[in-house]
Amino acid sequence: VVGVLDRADRLVDEAIARGTDTIVLDIVMEGASPLEAIREIKKRCPTCRIIAYSAYDDPATIRAVLEAGATRF
Repeated sequence: VVGVLDRADRLVDEAIARGTDTIVLDIVMEGASPLEAIREIKKRCPTCRIIAYSAYDDPATIRAVLEAGATRF
């Protein structure tokens, strides 16, 4: 583990600054939208893998996460 954040507000900047190659992300983090963070990270760092998890595993949530650019749910 290189870093841990409890809010999505700094997620994009931290991921880019650290050269992160893999992120494990709770999609119900407080702060900025985790789905928007996924989109922005994938736009700025397309090789970064994002593994999203949540207790909300309904088909619509999974689809939204994957469409945002997450590698896996």
